[in-house]
Amino acid sequence: MAGTQVRPTLEALIAVIGQVGFAPDAIDWEGGQIDASKQTGQSTDRVVIWLEWHLTKPAERFNIYMETGRYEKFFGGVELKRVVLTESEERQAFGALRQTLIAEAIKRGTL
Repeated sequence: MAGTQVRPTLEALIAVIGQVGFAPDAIDWEGGQIDASKQTGQSTDRVVIWLEWHLTKPAERFNIYMETGRYEKFFGGVELKRVVLTESEERQAFGALRQTLIAEAIKRGTL
């Protein structure tokens, strides 16, 4: 994704993830990371998105990385536990988020 500064790029990503229902839980402005979640019925979908400077074009472009997970309560427990999703379930839960991030990167173009 084209970008010259971490904070404005994270701000753009926060707006983008909000379009698909995710809200930031924590933001590391200096480290370039967003922890966000979305409540889906009895489950919570969580995502960690982080930026790293592009290897050959530092200070011009970012690589965007994302780790996702679904968490649910199980009978007899009070804590949320991570659930293993099938590829289809993961696509259904996080596909719109992934596509929205890709669209934002394309919209920003290249420097």
